[in-house]
Amino acid sequence: MTVPQGTGRLRIAIVEDDPDSALLAVASLSSQFDVVTFSRGEDALAAFQRTLPDAVVLDIGLRRGMDGVQILRTMRDDPSLAHIPACALTAYASDSMRDRFLELGFNAYVAKPLQSPEQLLDAVNGILQSRA
Repeated sequence: MTVPQGTGRLRIAIVEDDPDSALLAVASLSSQFDVVTFSRGEDALAAFQRTLPDAVVLDIGLRRGMDGVQILRTMRDDPSLAHIPACALTAYASDSMRDRFLELGFNAYVAKPLQSPEQLLDAVNGILQSRA
């Protein structure tokens, strides 16, 4: 877990088990947000009980423990977490998969590999604006 320094900025949680993908996601978001990372869904959910993130970015294909869909379902079933917007970050890159993830309750979908750092930043800004 990477803990951000308190800056008063919005906090974005990234759950990604691939170190390179996590590093790229952090680099994409850290100019505007405090970013905290987790490699396991269970660790992220436990941390969310202590400090709520303003939005989450969930890798769908986590290799250990819960996958991104399971994490989202757990969040949506918990009244204290259900309101947090979530972006699916996944290598499952097709229109039908995008539609499936949005139907499951994700607020945004970004395919890996990222085409540009702005792609994830734009998606997170979009879900935060739609929440307001």
